Amino acid sequence: MQHSLTDYYKHSVAAAQDFLNSINKPTENVVNQINRQRRERIMANRSRLTNTIENVIFLGRQNIAFRSHRDNRVLDFDPTINQGNFKELLKFRLDCGDHRLRERIRSAPANASYSSKSTQNDLIQCCDFIKFVNLFKAAHEFDDSEGKSDSGMKITGCSLGTIVVQTLVAVGLNLNKFLGITCDGCSANISETCGAVSVVEKDNPNVVYLPCYSHNLNLSISKSLLYAIR
Repeated sequence: MQHSLTDYYKHSVAAAQDFLNSINKPTENVVNQINRQRRERIMANRSRLTNTIENVIFLGRQNIAFRSHRDNRVLDFDPTINQGNFKELLKFRLDCGDHRLRERIRSAPANASYSSKSTQNDLIQCCDFIKFVNLFKAAHEFDDSEGKSDSGMKITGCSLGTIVVQTLVAVGLNLNKFLGITCDGCSANISETCGAVSVVEKDNPNVVYLPCYSHNLNLSISKSLLYAIR
C-alpha cells in the first residue's frame, strides 16, 4: 500500500498512461497536433494563393495585359473604378460566386490580399510561359551599353524597339515567326524614322503593325465625356 502512495510510483503510472494514450490515440499526441496545425495552416495559405495563381495563368495564356503602368491601390470593390485586368478579373470571379475567394478576402488581413503588383510580378516569375520585362532595368542596361549616364537616361522609340528585340532573342524566341506588333499610336512607337515599331520591322520585315483599338476607343470616349476614363 505504501509503495502505491510514493511519488515515483504515481509518476511512473502517469507516464505509462501517457504512453498508452499516445499509442491508442495518436491524434491527441502533442507532436502530431502541432504537425497537424502546421499542415492545416500550409494548406490554408496555399488555398489563398490559388485564385491569384489562376488569374496569372489565365491572363498569361490569353496574352492579356495585367495592369496599366500604375497599380498602387488596394483591391477596391467600387464598380465605377477600373483597376486593371488582374484585379477586375478577381472582382468578376466574386460576382460569379467564387465562395473560396470571397472567404479569403473577408478573412485575410489587408496586407495578405495577394493582389498587389509585387505579388503579381513574383508569380509571373514562377510561370515559365510568361515573361516579365523590367523596362526600367532594361533601359538602364541599354544606356550603360551606349555609354550614357543615369542622369541622361531617356527611353526613346529606338531604345524601346531595341530592348524589345533584345528581350525576344534573350528568351529564345524566333523573330521570323512573329507576325504582328500592337501598341498605342504615340510617336515614340510608330514614327517611321525612329519609332519602336520601325526598329522591330528592321529585324523582321514580315511584322505587321496593328494599332491598339482598345486604346483608341478609350481616347475617343475620354475626349467625348466630361471626365477621363482610366
